[in-house]
Amino acid sequence: MELYCKQCNYKITVSPLVEATLDQLNMKDGEILIAAGKFIESEQTDVHFDEKIDYLMNPKGLRVMYHKDTSRLTGCCGPGPFNGLNLICGKCNAEIGIINEDCIMPHFIGISMNAVSKTPVW
Repeated sequence: MELYCKQCNYKITVSPLVEATLDQLNMKDGEILIAAGKFIESEQTDVHFDEKIDYLMNPKGLRVMYHKDTSRLTGCCGPGPFNGLNLICGKCNAEIGIINEDCIMPHFIGISMNAVSKTPVW
């Protein structure tokens, strides 16, 4: 799977992602949830959000940036998933997902298909 920003068509995946299975997830707090280069549908996991998040993936391998509104990056030990979308497209700054690097959950990126596409938009 590759992902493109719906607003500017920027390819946000560095390389194609391969689907993971539940037994490949690491649910330990403060550790990486999923191996680099993999993704899983969020509805298959026990991770829930206030925002619409469709896929969970490794924090590395995406061309994204932290949101410029630092209030969205609050957490105990790092950015958490509790204050709305906190990741933006690396090119146009469109809000595309959530990064969790806080100590109270596994570390991951959650992506909303409202903001990205699996194919180029144009």
